[in-house]
Amino acid sequence: MGRWFRTALQPKWLAALLLALLVAGVFWRMGLWQWHRHEAKVHAVERLESHRDAPAVPYTDLVRPDGSYEFTDEWTVTEVQGRYLPEHQTLVRNRPWFGTASKSTYGYEVLVPFEPVEGPTILVNRGWVPNGPDAQTLPEIPPAPSGEITLSAWLRPSEPSRDRDLPEGQVDMVNPGDVEQQSGLELAEPFLLMRDDGADPRPNPLDPPSTDLGPHQAYAWQWWLAVLFPLGMWVFAVRNEAMLTLPAEERERRRAAKAARKKTRIWDEEDA
Repeated sequence: MGRWFRTALQPKWLAALLLALLVAGVFWRMGLWQWHRHEAKVHAVERLESHRDAPAVPYTDLVRPDGSYEFTDEWTVTEVQGRYLPEHQTLVRNRPWFGTASKSTYGYEVLVPFEPVEGPTILVNRGWVPNGPDAQTLPEIPPAPSGEITLSAWLRPSEPSRDRDLPEGQVDMVNPGDVEQQSGLELAEPFLLMRDDGADPRPNPLDPPSTDLGPHQAYAWQWWLAVLFPLGMWVFAVRNEAMLTLPAEERERRRAAKAARKKTRIWDEEDA
């Protein structure tokens, strides 16, 4: 053991230990990153399951006059009176939809600003429609109801903008800021995902949200187990180096003793 410690304290092996600790630290941080992603998924599913089918909350209790909201209110049901602004309808392109099929189909999600009787104007995702017959032709879209209505919807956070240059009336994310640039309206930070607005026909309801937590917890444990690898490799390398510094007679004696122990085990197994 003393020979092992003397070898480990050599400058080159101390430097190797620092490198092994650095790699192990990176693996540990990667595990923490995956664990935090797992926790975020857990909290998102908890919000979904506790809010999605709960009684409706007044719109003005969810969205402040300045258009801000609490992220923890995601998936809360609300009912709000007001009217659509169909002249500012916008399509979100390249959006998948499964419906009852096993394979997704691509099309558009239909966004229409909604002006409540009380509270800030907010973007409403009315649902999904299939692509038109060709790339130059837009699909037929069931119109939003006119006049004052009662809208039932879920509160959803906006998606991050990609800030892409697209044709007028089209965006690639459900982002109120992108629609503001095209319409000139001032919209609330979140958007509403429509449950029902009384229209028939209406765009197809979006696919239900996934409650799958994903592989992040397993990935976290894999990274944390990997922490042992660089440290174990360092111990193994130092041990081999220490063995090489033994006198030739001592190395031969140890090899012979190891071979004898192995031979004894084989005989014991044969006798059994």
